[in-house]
Amino acid sequence: MSIRNPKRKEFLKVQKQNKQYYSIVKKSNAIIQKARYSFSLQQQKILCYLITNLSDTDTHETEKKFDIKTFYDFMEVDSKNYDRVRENLKALRDKSWFIMEKDGTETSVSFLTKVRTNKRNGTATVFFDKDILPYLQDLREKYTTYKLYYIMTMKSQYSIRLYELFKSVLGKTNWYFSIEDLKKIFMCTSKSYDRINNFKSRVIEPAIQEINEKTDIWVDYEYEIEGRKVVGLDCTITYKSADEKLEVDRQIKLELSEQ
Repeated sequence: MSIRNPKRKEFLKVQKQNKQYYSIVKKSNAIIQKARYSFSLQQQKILCYLITNLSDTDTHETEKKFDIKTFYDFMEVDSKNYDRVRENLKALRDKSWFIMEKDGTETSVSFLTKVRTNKRNGTATVFFDKDILPYLQDLREKYTTYKLYYIMTMKSQYSIRLYELFKSVLGKTNWYFSIEDLKKIFMCTSKSYDRINNFKSRVIEPAIQEINEKTDIWVDYEYEIEGRKVVGLDCTITYKSADEKLEVDRQIKLELSEQ
């Protein structure tokens, strides 16, 4: 049957969405709450996709091979090309995470050690760094999981990071996040973010709006103010009801269908 057949095309689309829906991202809370890094929105989505394909038996020598076309879902509109995939995978290999240890030491850790791409057969092969694997595999406590589906249509690079932070502390009635800590975690080093109004309008508020619209959790928050200065976020984080999650799923499916 030809791929141009509308029924076949719709069947494949549903299959792809189901895979995204049931694919689970799993990370140690240590790299969610303590790691500092700056990845683009597309790079974060690709990274999460790679993590969903990592098994507990994989090692740093395990080849993880992917069809390059699978990465197109994580690219911006009109950027479905080999060069963009290669550039994003290379960036994931080149960039490091800074993880804060209990004694205050910061360790620089890479996610990938090697990336191979082959334009002829349309494949990409990656190797995970051995130092990052303990934060992604065989996790028994202090870890966070979520469906890849919930980040697929996010538009802010900070939405994924903040969503992971909120998910990692679910279960506690209220949670406080320092503005300075958030800036460090997100590596918002631009002087423009020295102005709290810019940080609020460009980072915090768009991210929380997307989280409330596109995920399985709801965040109520208010700013903590000392004198006239905004110093933090007081948050209440709760799971949405079953009906609310169904509505989120419907909206995401609709948006993915229109891409």
